[in-house]
Order: sequence, then structure tokens, then C-alpha cells
Amino acid sequence: MQSKVRYKSIKTNDEYITIPVKINGLSLFLVDDERVSSDVYKELQSVYFGILNFEKEQCIYVRDDIALRKDSILGRFILSHPENFINDDTDVTYKKVVDAYSVATFEDNTKMANKILPLFKGRVSGRKEELADICDLKVLDFILNNGDFDEYLNNLDGKEKTPRRYIVYEDEKYFFSDLAKEKPNVKVKK
Repeated sequence: MQSKVRYKSIKTNDEYITIPVKINGLSLFLVDDERVSSDVYKELQSVYFGILNFEKEQCIYVRDDIALRKDSILGRFILSHPENFINDDTDVTYKKVVDAYSVATFEDNTKMANKILPLFKGRVSGRKEELADICDLKVLDFILNNGDFDEYLNNLDGKEKTPRRYIVYEDEKYFFSDLAKEKPNVKVKK
């Protein structure tokens, strides 16, 4: 298997990651089962064939990534094999550089825009750890935190973001959830 599969954390619930199943996703490991242990392979089969059954039951076609618990068999496998998976949270893509440059420019943050400009002109991309040698960590963090100009504009305009519904795989079942963490009940003293 040559290509790596991308995953990312869910901002509203850090116990989950999202990852594609079908195209350029986990299904790649079903044909290359020598790279995974038998329990991981069994879980991969359950995830893949489960999504097909879920589509049939819901009368939908799943194009989006699915959400998995980080502490599940598959979640632990993904997080512990960087040779097979790319953490999109720490991957500085050229699109993120361009969008962060746009944010800095829009905010009249000349200092940050000037620091991002060489990355923009050089079409630089890579993992945060790799780029730390050539770029200030504050700049890389700014890029990763502001890597979506459309989202920035929506937040600026105060547009209410409807909670995203995720397709979640957990305990050998699929279901829909917004994965918002429940706030603990806090007792107020009188």
C-alpha cells in the first residue's frame, strides 16, 4: 500500500477521529491484510461491511468520513501507525497556508502575513514536525488554527453553525450523532 489515509480529530469531542472508509480510506487495508493484526482486520471488515448495510438500511450513499472512538481497536491502530496514516490536524497543506495568509491579511495582521508569505510563495507544505526546522511554531499553529478562510468568514459574520451530524461507528454499529460532549451537571451553592 503506497498512499496514506488521512484522519482528523473532531473539534467538539476529542475522543473521536474522522476517517474515510471507502475511497482512499480504510478499505485499502482489506486488500493488504498483511499489515494488520487479526483483531484489527476483523474490525476493518466489520467497519467496511457495516457501512454497506447502514447505507442500505438508511437508503443513503455515504461519501463522508465516519467517526471512530480513539480508544477503539481501530482507533488505537490508526493513531499508532503514522507510516500508514496522516494526522490532518498537524498536516500543513498548501491550501491551509493560503487560507491562513488570507485570514492574516483580512485581519490586517501584517506581521503574521509577512511570516506566512515565504511559505505561500514557496508553496510549502508538510507535517508540522518537519516544518518546525524552517518555520516558527507560532506561525505553524496560526496556519493550523486558521486554515479555512470560509469558516473564518462564517464565524466573523456570526453565522450560526448548525451542529454537524456524524456517521459514527461504535460497538459494531453505525448511528448518527453530533458528538457534542455532554456538559456535566454542576451544583450551585445557595
